[in-house]
Amino acid sequence: MKALPFHIVDVFAAEPLTGNPLFVVEAGADVAVDVFRRIAREFNQSETTFLLPPTRPEADWRLRSFSAAGVEVFGAGGHNTLGAWWVLADTGRLSFEGSKAVFRQEIGDRVLPVTISRAAGRIADVTMEQEARDQKRGLWADPSDPTTPTSVADAGRLGPSERPGVGPESVWACPALQPVKGSSTVYSGGRCIYHVPEGELYSATKPDRCYKSVDDARMDGCQPSRR
Repeated sequence: MKALPFHIVDVFAAEPLTGNPLFVVEAGADVAVDVFRRIAREFNQSETTFLLPPTRPEADWRLRSFSAAGVEVFGAGGHNTLGAWWVLADTGRLSFEGSKAVFRQEIGDRVLPVTISRAAGRIADVTMEQEARDQKRGLWADPSDPTTPTSVADAGRLGPSERPGVGPESVWACPALQPVKGSSTVYSGGRCIYHVPEGELYSATKPDRCYKSVDDARMDGCQPSRR
């Protein structure tokens, strides 16, 4: 196995050894996915991100992130992507013509914008928009918009007492009579994703709301997990 340079970044932090730690690995197109998973397991962080050349002509860089369990993470607005772009900017991999520049990141089958600002010769901030806002999903859903998915529109019109589901029983568990987990995180682009008990990611999901059935979860605006 060839040597791969890596960086340790404290994301959402004002000083070292605080915030969310992230390993960012400089990989190449010739590195196998199994190696990504093995490295992520070795680092044992919530995510490890790999910098890759893009496969889409409109993208500047391709990012692939994996959890310590080897599961690929496709979120585009969490510390796994913010930290990676900070490394790219800090190591001189990006070209700036002024104090601010927009780049494109390839994540999964999406290409999304990233804006990086500089001040006094140093990186000031990294901001990015997620697919959810572009497509008016999840937190940005507009129930009055006819293009909004029906399940989300219905959820937007429900009053608090009419909304299906209940709160979780504990941080990780739902009540036995409402076993379907609904969870909204940065990794899902702000969308509510539901997980059924037999799903691959069910035990690793912290529920925000619990539902009696898949139908109730859909009525509340949740979408099915890919696993």
